[in-house]
Amino acid sequence: CLCKQCENFKGFQTVLHSLPKLFDPLLDPPSADDDDAPDGDDDGESEVDGWAGKAALLNLLSFCKLPSKSDMVKRSLCAGAFDGPGKEACINGTCSRCGFKTLWSASLRKHVVDKDGNVLASAPKEFQSEVKWIRIRSSKSTSPGEAKQPTYESKTGTLVQFLDDFERDVMRKFPHHRFTVARQKAMAAEFNRNRGPGWIQSDVDFAMDGTIPPPRGRSIQSDHWSPMSYTLFIQVISWLESAAWKSRNSELDLNCAVTIEPADASEPDSIIPAKGSCYAEVMAVPSAAERAATDPEQLRYGVRRHGASDDDPLEYVERRYLRHRKLHTKAFVHVSNDKTHDSYAAQTFINKTIDYLEEQYVRPGTETFFAWHMHSDNAPSHFKSSKTMNYVTKLPARLKGWAMGVSGADGKPLTFRVYWEFGAPGHGKGVWDGIGAWIKRTVRQDIVDHRPEMKTVLTADEQILSPEQVAEHVKARFNTDEFVQSHLKKTINEVVVSYTPTAEIIRPVGQDFESMPGMKKTFLFMPVREGVTLQRPFACWCDACMQASAPGEGTMDSNYRCHGCSSPGLRWRETSVARSDAAGVASSKARTRQLSRSLRDQLKAHFAKSTNAVWVAVQNRGEDDPDQYWIGRAVALRPPFQTGGSVAGTGGRVRYDPGDMEIEVEWFDRDVSGGDERRIFKAWRPGADTTPAAAAAVGRGGSGGGGRGRGGGRRGGRGAAEAGAAAGGAA
Repeated sequence: CLCKQCENFKGFQTVLHSLPKLFDPLLDPPSADDDDAPDGDDDGESEVDGWAGKAALLNLLSFCKLPSKSDMVKRSLCAGAFDGPGKEACINGTCSRCGFKTLWSASLRKHVVDKDGNVLASAPKEFQSEVKWIRIRSSKSTSPGEAKQPTYESKTGTLVQFLDDFERDVMRKFPHHRFTVARQKAMAAEFNRNRGPGWIQSDVDFAMDGTIPPPRGRSIQSDHWSPMSYTLFIQVISWLESAAWKSRNSELDLNCAVTIEPADASEPDSIIPAKGSCYAEVMAVPSAAERAATDPEQLRYGVRRHGASDDDPLEYVERRYLRHRKLHTKAFVHVSNDKTHDSYAAQTFINKTIDYLEEQYVRPGTETFFAWHMHSDNAPSHFKSSKTMNYVTKLPARLKGWAMGVSGADGKPLTFRVYWEFGAPGHGKGVWDGIGAWIKRTVRQDIVDHRPEMKTVLTADEQILSPEQVAEHVKARFNTDEFVQSHLKKTINEVVVSYTPTAEIIRPVGQDFESMPGMKKTFLFMPVREGVTLQRPFACWCDACMQASAPGEGTMDSNYRCHGCSSPGLRWRETSVARSDAAGVASSKARTRQLSRSLRDQLKAHFAKSTNAVWVAVQNRGEDDPDQYWIGRAVALRPPFQTGGSVAGTGGRVRYDPGDMEIEVEWFDRDVSGGDERRIFKAWRPGADTTPAAAAAVGRGGSGGGGRGRGGGRRGGRGAAEAGAAAGGAA
């Protein structure tokens, strides 16, 4: 790997690997029998045998002898810190029991230097040895939007200074980075093993801009200073073909991937893996004689389950219980003359890919999709930002029709789900990068090689002088039936090319979005509704997590806990990525007010013909309370206000408009006896809630029909002025 963090570590690692050799003569002096032993030396006696820091020194040197970066990091942390979802305190450097400090500043260093930093006379002189190392740092950007540039510093100092630098500048953050690399790599493999048909995998990235050389490659002087260029956005889309998955009698090749389903749970036409399924590879196929004499569904294939040893005997399973995991992969090459690699450009390109899949696969019924898994690097300018995540929160509603008619393992309809997972920083290279390089090299070479007698440029006028002609040429070169037929068993089965001019990329002015705390150390996002997303520190793609369709669906409960998850310590947390600019807030309030009044009208229609109470749910907004919704029973409506004004509420005066009305609500508290989700409720009584805000509640609802009775808040909170915008729905 060539990421900054790992390369910086390697610069220090070279010096660390040299330390055992430096201290060997001290710890293992030559005996009197050795020819090179100085006269008068005691036979094999070490100068540090009586030194109080010897044990700590040996401990440090054992660390220095470890061969790899990961081994060194694991050695410095608590046992099991890298297991599963990891031990957060250990990998973030806040654990008091581990870290490089336990090898140096909190142990050995105390025996080497005094409080002023001077080497003690009792300490071995090797600690005053001069060493050289290189440190890589990122320089601060000089202007907004400018990328940080790495700086290489050549350092010279004593061994003490080197170890201080290593602890302070490297080991403070490197364990988290190294764990992220290991975790994301493991989760990528787990995702590929556990996903079934219906899951779209989408890897996206901007390639470095391609250049358009002049015809035949003959450049004038000014071409070297301002060459013509074009933008490339690469999106690699893959899914498991449902037809191959459903087939129970097609032949399977050696080494092909399959999913073994339990015989008593396998459903022939289902695209949802049966409970208890397992990823495997075909290691032995039936003979020709067996194929001729046996029903294809009952042919037995030798398979090796994931995790089985190569020495274990093969397991023979009938073909009808083996789901063929045939991967179909398309590379979408988006060419543009737009040079701004920002979130809006990425959104435009992704939208074009979505439109293509809908037209070519969803509408004709060729494939059924119910989940979209996006993967990218951590670039904040176009991917990892609140702006992009706000866009992603709109996708489930846009794509919900794709999952129409699909039921989960529990037989209930599936909600279309979207995920965006980010790779480890600096480790985001993949086939998409290779495709970008391949396209740019091909375009350049075809321009240079073009001759009347050897036509390598495939545009209508046999020239490539603009980004649009680049797209035309690449499409003629790769987006062909011949290419598809020759790549049926290749990594990329088809190349789809499109051109997007700058005019098609809409960049709204003045839009701001709420910031996301902890975004840099969050690597998985799952939108739940527009403007709101769940975030998880790291991904988990165990069987249980693959079935977590949405809050309250599949294995995910209403508190965002995934039951049966192999990494229960990885909790989902709700975060707002809504627009925060004035226009966005006003638009959101207007939509919510409209919904609120619609709910009010439903209650008016109900109470006009009945006196029965109506169960209502009110969304918890802004209070430090884990419950997403509070419930109560609307028991009566007050006459609507004829004029605007205000009434007393818990948090102060509450404004109301003409037509608004107060709703009398009987509130209910969750009871701890209701299990993990606390689904047992008891009627709340004044004085039962011990919070000061609740004790001061006076029993008024908010405006617009969506009020949180009891003075604008079930537990007080932000006040009834916002109660109308808090309506969550009525049951």
